[in-house]
Amino acid sequence: MKAHIETQNELKNFSDLIQPISIEEFENNYWEKRFLHIPRDNPDFFSSLFSIEDLDKVLEYNRPQGSSLKVVKSNQPMNPSIYENKDESLNLNQLYVAYADGYSILINGIQRYWNPIKVLLENIRKQISHDLSANLYLTPENEKAFSPHYDSHDVFAIQISGKKHWILYDDARFKTPLLNSYQPTFQREQLTNATEITMCAGDILYIPRGVPHEAYTTDKSSMHITIGIQSTQWIDFITKSLLSVSQKYIGLRKALPIGFLRSDHDNLLSDELQLE
Repeated sequence: MKAHIETQNELKNFSDLIQPISIEEFENNYWEKRFLHIPRDNPDFFSSLFSIEDLDKVLEYNRPQGSSLKVVKSNQPMNPSIYENKDESLNLNQLYVAYADGYSILINGIQRYWNPIKVLLENIRKQISHDLSANLYLTPENEKAFSPHYDSHDVFAIQISGKKHWILYDDARFKTPLLNSYQPTFQREQLTNATEITMCAGDILYIPRGVPHEAYTTDKSSMHITIGIQSTQWIDFITKSLLSVSQKYIGLRKALPIGFLRSDHDNLLSDELQLE
């Protein structure tokens, strides 16, 4: 689609994030259907949300550690003992050395460390009624963190600075997987119908769950944030509804017959369930 030039960059809610696409258009044409790339020709579009300078503050003062911080290169994570001190505090010098050696720095749950991101996610949650979380990726030039893979949750990638090149594969075999299900990695030759996209600062990319993809940098480093949508699925709604109903009807709480897996119980599910 044509680049959207926007000077107002204060992000308050989901509508601001996907402008000029309306929520109705997004739901009808893209949600769980196909990817959406919105180029903006405005490198400062996300400046009120986060910046390289803000990352320095998070690392210096918040010092994420453990599962909140990962250092990865070509799908291989670095041993945390290299960039963590004995007291598990963050060794910033070693972290910067790792970045200079081609490792990407990942901060999981970045909303826990930066209030503008936290507020935006809270407002989006109110609009779309699904849970969200955000991760930050800082990747040096001519590197990539992960091989082709798909996520079991929907993703909005927002480019904060630099450039990142994405390859998305139109492979229906993996469409809409269950949330938190197994997420395999692939070789490129296993996937079909590649679409290449270059993300510049200010751009946003929506990737439905189950769409295989990969991302890498070339001559410029990149910092982007992914907003993951932890959708409430119909199976979740049905499961919780049945649990609620079972509190009232004892028939749903009773055990299946002894030996119910034997062949003489083949008609078990065909009989009408009697609720008491």
